[in-house]
Amino acid sequence: MSNDLERLGKNISRNRERKGLTQVEFAAAVGVKQGTISAWEKGKIDIPYTTLCRIAEKLGTSPASLADPDVAAAGSYDRRKLLLVEAILRASNETEVTALEGVALANSLLKARKARPAL
Repeated sequence: MSNDLERLGKNISRNRERKGLTQVEFAAAVGVKQGTISAWEKGKIDIPYTTLCRIAEKLGTSPASLADPDVAAAGSYDRRKLLLVEAILRASNETEVTALEGVALANSLLKARKARPAL
């Protein structure tokens, strides 16, 4: 699948392991099967936003931080990006857009905004 989806999966895996949870334990906490956790962590399937919210809650982080941890740890431009990603991910719940699509849209919007000449 895409590099973004693989990165999201690796971030979920890394955070899960930091919490000391096995895939089986984490699957029970999130309400899915262990095979689903495995597929997410390998970047094989995208994650619905509502599920990403449950994952983030169980891991003590935010959906956007899981999608792009560099954004969460950086300065003001990246803080705006984090807020935009969060807003798009929240809005995506209503339109059934996946978490990955929301992050991709946020990145596209910010690139277009940055490339736009100042008035």
